[in-house]
Amino acid sequence: SRLAALALPSGVEPMPIHVLDLKPEGWISRHVDHTEYSGAYIAGVSLLSHAVMLLESEQGDGSAFELLLPRRSLYVLHGEARYKWGHSVPLEPSFEGQPLPPKGRRISILLRDPAPGEALPV
Repeated sequence: SRLAALALPSGVEPMPIHVLDLKPEGWISRHVDHTEYSGAYIAGVSLLSHAVMLLESEQGDGSAFELLLPRRSLYVLHGEARYKWGHSVPLEPSFEGQPLPPKGRRISILLRDPAPGEALPV
């Protein structure tokens, strides 16, 4: 409930928490989370190791930027970041053109609000 209070607007009831366990040699392919399964907010806490999230425009114009996720950091995707930018976690991250120390195992705790019209699981 503390995470929901930090990441979601007051009164927004979160869906059940999703935990992602990523090995040091793991990566996450570019995607936009399905709008039929979750609502306007996606929040994550990075644990154990740093990561870089690469956000790339879905408009096809080549726009992209990097988001450094230090361990124990919180990020929230909402609005355009939620719907108009694909996100990924590269295998070999760099930030602003500089290589980072080798990454370790990363656990992410992910929180979403339900899609409009979706009931929360009981």
